[in-house]
Amino acid sequence: MKTAAAHTVLQAFVFTQPNAAQLAEIAKLLDAEKLKAIVETVLPLSDATRGQERSERGHTRGKIVLRVI
Repeated sequence: MKTAAAHTVLQAFVFTQPNAAQLAEIAKLLDAEKLKAIVETVLPLSDATRGQERSERGHTRGKIVLRVI
């Protein structure tokens, strides 16, 4: 197995835990239009590879969303 260092990339783990109070506050800000999610594009799940490629190019001005249903 090749390591991250062999590919000159940094490997890290990020652990998060959901916080209901914080999520509720974010929902309030969204509802009040004080917070806006910027979406670059919405792609079907079958185009996930294309979305990853766009993300890796680093030229997006918003989120790349995959439509699951």
